[in-house]
Amino acid sequence: MSESALTEQMNHPSDRQKILLLADDGRMKNLLTHRLTSSSVTVQKNAFGGIFRLGQEDYDLVLMRAEGLGRRLNEAVSALKRVRPAAKIVLYSEAASEVDCRSALDFGAWDYLIWPVPASEIHEILSAKVPEKTDFGPKKLFFSRKSAKKTVFEPIFNVKHWHELSESIPLGRSVVVEQAQRILTRTLNLQWVKIHTEEDSEPEVSGRTINLSGKLGDVGTLILGPAITSMEPDEDTIQEVAGYISTLLYLVRRDETLKHLATVDSLTGAHNRRYLDYFIHQIIQRNADKHMEMALLLFDIDDFKYYNDTYGHGAGDEVLRESYKLMRQCCREHDVVVRIGGDEFAVLFWDTQPRSHYDPDQRRNNEHEEHVSLREQIETPERTHSELVMFLCNRFRRKMMTNEFPALGSEARGVLSISGGVACYPADGKTFTELLAKADEGLLAAKRQGKNQIFLIGQQ
Repeated sequence: MSESALTEQMNHPSDRQKILLLADDGRMKNLLTHRLTSSSVTVQKNAFGGIFRLGQEDYDLVLMRAEGLGRRLNEAVSALKRVRPAAKIVLYSEAASEVDCRSALDFGAWDYLIWPVPASEIHEILSAKVPEKTDFGPKKLFFSRKSAKKTVFEPIFNVKHWHELSESIPLGRSVVVEQAQRILTRTLNLQWVKIHTEEDSEPEVSGRTINLSGKLGDVGTLILGPAITSMEPDEDTIQEVAGYISTLLYLVRRDETLKHLATVDSLTGAHNRRYLDYFIHQIIQRNADKHMEMALLLFDIDDFKYYNDTYGHGAGDEVLRESYKLMRQCCREHDVVVRIGGDEFAVLFWDTQPRSHYDPDQRRNNEHEEHVSLREQIETPERTHSELVMFLCNRFRRKMMTNEFPALGSEARGVLSISGGVACYPADGKTFTELLAKADEGLLAAKRQGKNQIFLIGQQ
């Protein structure tokens, strides 16, 4: 036996069930040693080393840890099944790797477990039987201990879909929800799908509602619209989808909580400069081949030092907080508002998908834009990206001029204004540093030309 393999002999040899444990970090071995004393466990540190071990000897169960393998997980599972087609391969991982485990079912894995794993589940797996199956791969037959009969699995999501959604987690809840709704609507063959999270207001639509909960706790609801054709998704499919979306939203919530602690300005609630640098880098990497358009607005409050000195720093802080709230109201939910420092803010305007994908039927031709909802005003294909950005910027500028700032008294109404500069990607810069420098040039130009205006680089 090689040094990388270790065999644990337990109790009576004639009664032992044989388990092959691959790529374990020590926790599963410890569980099996203390809770399954009637089993013989062979530990192989390397997952691909287990292929050779499985070729030499048959095992009642192959347990493999999924973390660390990434895209090679499917390759490892396929290789194990080719060596011994009847092998019962069960994966285990933390919740964050559940998507990888789920995709491996298409390649021959029989089931997966989320850590911590109850010993009773291992007992149940050992006693279950796997139907004979020799042909594995995407969109093939697979078998689960949850169903003893053969079923045809036509995956509603392929690996590409889930890779896209998992990569969107750093971009925030609204982006993940929007993309998930679009994918589910298409793959479930429905007219629409809405995902309602606990952070959202009550949904305005009605339909079949599935609670998004499980081992990770309650995270929201999935609302399904009517089917486009007579082919409706079955109950098992819907529950599978609900499980995935629950995990996805849990990971989004955890990611946002951690980011909030490290990347949010404590005074205003806006993001900080560190987060903007990170976010722009993520957007550029993710959309390198999609000709993504985005724009960076850099603005400050005209004569802020005067108001801060005249009315006190407490009043100045209140003006900063109120300015952030107004900007947040004037831009889209997924746009990023950042406090750079002092009274200087930045806003990243970006589209979650190419503007040509917006539904033309959603636009409204209304001469009085103020009476049309913000969403209807901005999702208009006729507008170029820079026109959209300038519309939003000037909307904010007008609101600042007419807003009441209680901390400054009644005489402040209609007095406060902003000046700003807008730089567009990729024309004005291809990195955060380049875009910020160009936007700063625009801000200085706006100041020189009399303040209370937004200067678009390259357009004036």
